[in-house]
Amino acid sequence: MFRLFIKSKRIVVLLTVIIISTSFIIMDTVFGAETVKSGKCGKNLTWTLDKERKLTISGTGEMYNYDIGDKEAPWFLDTITVVVFEEGVTSIGYDAFFGCDRLNKVIFKGSNVKKINEGSFDYTKRNLQFTCPKVVRKRYKKMLAKAGAQIYKIKIKFDPNGGKVKKKSMKMFINEEYGKLPKATRSDYIFKGWYTKKKGGHKIRKDDAYYYGDKRRLYAHWKRPKLNFMCSIYDYDTRENAFYLALENRSKCKVTILPYGAKIIDYDYKKYDRALRRSKSVKVGFDKEKIVKFKVKGSNTWPGIDRKTMYLYIKHGGKKYKVKCNENRSYYKKGKKWKDTFSHSDERWDYYF
Repeated sequence: MFRLFIKSKRIVVLLTVIIISTSFIIMDTVFGAETVKSGKCGKNLTWTLDKERKLTISGTGEMYNYDIGDKEAPWFLDTITVVVFEEGVTSIGYDAFFGCDRLNKVIFKGSNVKKINEGSFDYTKRNLQFTCPKVVRKRYKKMLAKAGAQIYKIKIKFDPNGGKVKKKSMKMFINEEYGKLPKATRSDYIFKGWYTKKKGGHKIRKDDAYYYGDKRRLYAHWKRPKLNFMCSIYDYDTRENAFYLALENRSKCKVTILPYGAKIIDYDYKKYDRALRRSKSVKVGFDKEKIVKFKVKGSNTWPGIDRKTMYLYIKHGGKKYKVKCNENRSYYKKGKKWKDTFSHSDERWDYYF
């Protein structure tokens, strides 16, 4: 949480570092590299910077802690490429090498470093190399990763959680931003994004970074689309003894007209109803229009479409709905109530009234 709090502040400072560092490179090209710089970086620690941009920390004990934007490390504006920690160093200070984007190698000559503070190696170069005594390599690797160093890659797996995804996994450096994430698909559902848990969890965005200890498996989350379509009784064909239903789908997924259970009621004939039939279901994609034909079972029915109501079943967002419609409006049944199947605010459908 603390990393997120100071992230914007650090980015501004980092941009300043890049600009100033560039000017240093130009000056070095013209006038020759800086000879030697030195100073204190701990109660009993000193630092020296040679003309090859190698920084050496020597002495005994802990390093000072630094703060980007307030109290930067004395080598903050120098484009250092190598850091050497002599045997007596026991800790590395907070923000000590933050933004040193040309640093490509860290050398530990001893095994006495007990702590590498958070942020010590934030925004350093990718694939940072380090050497140390073999006996402490595993422990140092873990401490460097926690301190923000991009020293090795990890594998992130994508769980579609009921859907499908083409890219099953990706490799990235620890402490690196995720960048572009794959898009998952699932029939009749809307993809919400990648989360750290199967249910709930934190949503991962492209500018989020993977930190040491974070989850290495991300889960797709889904939501059902809102039912938003308009259907009306469009016409009646006496010769074929069939009714035609006009349907326009504005939902974020397809609407399927199911072939069973449909019927039509004529209110001029004391609510006398007739069953309708179709040979197969019809799918209507997002932002599409379609005319659906239903034949009347039995003998010819009443001509015209006035004062008639059609009942049918549809499938949408993985759920089945009972729908009723006439020549003007349509509704779906939710519990014991009938609700409009579309948004009244959509001006494209004003012509239905």
